Amino acid sequence: MTKYLLLGLAPFLFQSFAHAALNLSEAQALSHQHSPILKASAFEVEATDAAVMKSNAAFFPMFGVESRYQYYNSEFEKRYGGTGNLFAEWNLFNGFQDFSTRKAAKLEAQATQLRHDLLKQSLNWEVEEKFSEVLYNQEALKIHLEALEKNTGQKKMAQNRRSAGLVSQADVLEFELYESMLQAEIVTLESNLREAQTNLKVLLGKEDLAFPVEGSFLVGSVEQTAESVLKQVQQKNIELQIADFEVDQSKALKTVANGGFMPSISAYGSYGSQGLRETTVAPETYVGVFARWELFSGFETLAARREAQARIAQAEVSLQATQISIKGQSEQLFNKIKALEYRMSLEKKNLEGSDRYMKTVLDEYRRGVKNSSDVKSASEGLLLAAMRDVQYRFDFVKQKVALQKLMGGPLNLAANKK
Repeated sequence: MTKYLLLGLAPFLFQSFAHAALNLSEAQALSHQHSPILKASAFEVEATDAAVMKSNAAFFPMFGVESRYQYYNSEFEKRYGGTGNLFAEWNLFNGFQDFSTRKAAKLEAQATQLRHDLLKQSLNWEVEEKFSEVLYNQEALKIHLEALEKNTGQKKMAQNRRSAGLVSQADVLEFELYESMLQAEIVTLESNLREAQTNLKVLLGKEDLAFPVEGSFLVGSVEQTAESVLKQVQQKNIELQIADFEVDQSKALKTVANGGFMPSISAYGSYGSQGLRETTVAPETYVGVFARWELFSGFETLAARREAQARIAQAEVSLQATQISIKGQSEQLFNKIKALEYRMSLEKKNLEGSDRYMKTVLDEYRRGVKNSSDVKSASEGLLLAAMRDVQYRFDFVKQKVALQKLMGGPLNLAANKK
């Protein structure tokens, strides 16, 4: 039965012998080429850059050509015809609204660029996490297949001893029941592996990936202190930088609102035919300065300023809340990582000890000192130890990725890949 199960899983585990297995650096490169999220973010950066250029237009004069057809009819005369002229307009002052609008647009562009940079950086880490998820399921499946293979050999030993009358049928059943349990777990792990592979494909934005993947979990001993990590978070965390930009942006928009209380002054001029005349005249030149002060606008200006003040308060509260939240998350993640670092070292020793114990029990079983229950118990212990070892390494990667997103950069680790 086991032989047929292994043969059935072989195409699934090694479906891409014809292709080179995918490694982490290749997966990360693919994500930058194909990720739809990254492409959308790049377009958003382009749009906000264009918005800054658009805001600069207010500082330049506007000029062009205008023409119109006029018709005049009264009791005394009737005239009609076309007019045309060159025109120019230039806003000289509008309560500093143009300056503040441009500043707000620049801050938004900077925040968008930061988000894009974070996305590019985070994409590498997210790919590492999804890639490690595939590695974890591959390794978990491999561990169970090896356990199943070993159990087959142990069951054969029990059957031989049963034929010799040295043990009862219950000894054989011990291994048969364990075999059934392993086979059921392998079916679940196979499904989990397919799901992890699909998650990686979606993240990379590429359907035709070669599996299985190859590589190891990027784990190790943390070389930074909690204080240095927190300092890096405060300096480089992009969420905090964006929240700070939002405070400045809301203040700039308040200046725009305040500009509504001040007069606007514009210069204008035109050259050409200014209107219908009874006789043909030479082109006319018309220049002037236009000032306007809106004294009442249905309280629109007051409401705009009140809204802007509320936006500033909202942005400042959001910044404070983000600072507290980011600090708390950073401390929690750092503590989890340090605990996982210690736990990984313990599980490595446990795995080595379980392997030695399994070999000892198996040797004593051959000599008749131990029974089938002892062998099964040692086999289960070895399987659990192997699964804990791979599980904690995968957990370390997940917590590391989460902390690096907060830090805005990599966590310094002593090389200890496995």
